[in-house]
Amino acid sequence: MNKYIEKLISLLLVVLILLLAFNHFNVIQFSEVLRHSFSFITFILVIISSFSVINGRKPVAYKVVNYIILISAIIGGIYAIISSKLNISIYICLLFSIAYAIVDMLYKRA
Repeated sequence: MNKYIEKLISLLLVVLILLLAFNHFNVIQFSEVLRHSFSFITFILVIISSFSVINGRKPVAYKVVNYIILISAIIGGIYAIISSKLNISIYICLLFSIAYAIVDMLYKRA
């Protein structure tokens, strides 16, 4: 994938995760439809970003982090559908995603 598209996806991930965190801590109140839309878009961007890193020519450390993101996103998504609540697996996915997105935007060369 193009470097600039990866950086755009990373920026969108950071913004969407921050918006969802603000909604979770009641800093901003979104409607249910908007919150679910942001969650779905974030989930899709996480999956796309992880697959592009895993399939690309990246170092092994980046691939391991993205395998953790991908596996926790899939397991967390399944548990969220079953129980209709957020779980630790989703928080792990979001934590690793935002950390990798910030590293992708700031420390990697453009």
